[in-house]
Amino acid sequence: MKLLFSGITSDEICYFGEHSHSCWEIVVVTGGCCKVSAENEISEFHKGSAYVIPPNIKHTVCSDKSFSDAYIHVDQLNFNTERITGFPEIQDLPTLIKIIYKLYLKRHEGYSLSLENMLHTIVSLLYDSAGQLQFRDLSVGIRDYIAENIDNPDINMKTISRKFGYNTDYIRRCFKDDFGTTPTEYLTELRINQARKLLTEMPFYSVEEISRLCGYSDPFYFSRVFKKAAGLSPQKFKNTIKRTI
Repeated sequence: MKLLFSGITSDEICYFGEHSHSCWEIVVVTGGCCKVSAENEISEFHKGSAYVIPPNIKHTVCSDKSFSDAYIHVDQLNFNTERITGFPEIQDLPTLIKIIYKLYLKRHEGYSLSLENMLHTIVSLLYDSAGQLQFRDLSVGIRDYIAENIDNPDINMKTISRKFGYNTDYIRRCFKDDFGTTPTEYLTELRINQARKLLTEMPFYSVEEISRLCGYSDPFYFSRVFKKAAGLSPQKFKNTIKRTI
């Protein structure tokens, strides 16, 4: 990885016309906010946030008011993406990229090692942040997938693993770190809440029907799970609701 160029937008500006680079570009917004448009996608970035643009991506940068930024060009990055990737505020990143700019202007051999080290530090910060973003996206994707399939009796850790392409231990750890519960526990909670709602609003449904609508093919197993969570069997819960209506 080699630093090719470093620059700073010193004056606040409102518009950069469509352009692209033959290299990777790392940009940190140092003032105001801006919108980056590329291939019919628009992303908004505020002071302190950053974004990475792959080579040859045509993009336009504009602001309703004005913005300023600092940027560097590097020959290669290990980002497996063909889209602009945004990052929330990363501590010390604006300072580091401004220091790189100052060292780059001096072009003194004595600064080459420091310049290289700082470049690797910046890229490491981005990699770490990218990992956290992927981690969050994975967990949210699994959460949404579970919510959309609570009535599917075939949903389990194995099917989730096949769907998202990660092993079950990794998925379980990611999900629990983000939401404080495992995917299996989350699925059970959604199903039991759905069962409560159906038992309350649809008392004419049989326990077997509600079991099926909540993703349980075995009504006896459903009854055990429901009783453990609610303290009552589905039938007793239904009877209690009837008496209160």
